[in-house]
Amino acid sequence: MNTALKEKKIPEIPVYVDGMIYEVTALYTEYPELLAKPVRDQMLYQGENPFIGPNIVYVNDESKRQEAIYSQSPAVIVSTSGMMTGGPILEYFKHLAEDERNILGFVSYQAPGTLARRLAEGEREVEVREDSSTRRVKVKMDVASIEGFTGHSTRSELLQFLKYLRPKPKTVVFNHGSLRPSSA
Repeated sequence: MNTALKEKKIPEIPVYVDGMIYEVTALYTEYPELLAKPVRDQMLYQGENPFIGPNIVYVNDESKRQEAIYSQSPAVIVSTSGMMTGGPILEYFKHLAEDERNILGFVSYQAPGTLARRLAEGEREVEVREDSSTRRVKVKMDVASIEGFTGHSTRSELLQFLKYLRPKPKTVVFNHGSLRPSSA
């Protein structure tokens, strides 16, 4: 995002980062040697952290979330959970779905049966939980799927990661993934 801002490929707008993404970027910052070469080199040799910038706003309390939701200016909100099974994305969705000026972008795979998959497949009226009841939301925002990205590693990527771990673990347990690849 910082590169796109710096190269003027996108306008200078706030980028709100919410949910577990905050913790993940902290890990990336702590272990840049494990990142892809261009990002690693940027952090280690150019002294630039792509996860911090003047336009990046980490949402670490309710006031920042409200700022993102009720902003009258353009903004980008990056939030978890990607399949909309929980997490801060549901709060954003409830408040922003009925405004046709907004876009919901899914990155990567959406599991069957999830709210995200239903929206990606075109469902435009959904029920969401609100406190102890449910509310119908008419989805007027655009919904787009961006293919080619994933937050999941392949078998070979995981094996490559394990190769460099010190000390080497005796056992590795997978709790997420397709049964066949994760048991190999």
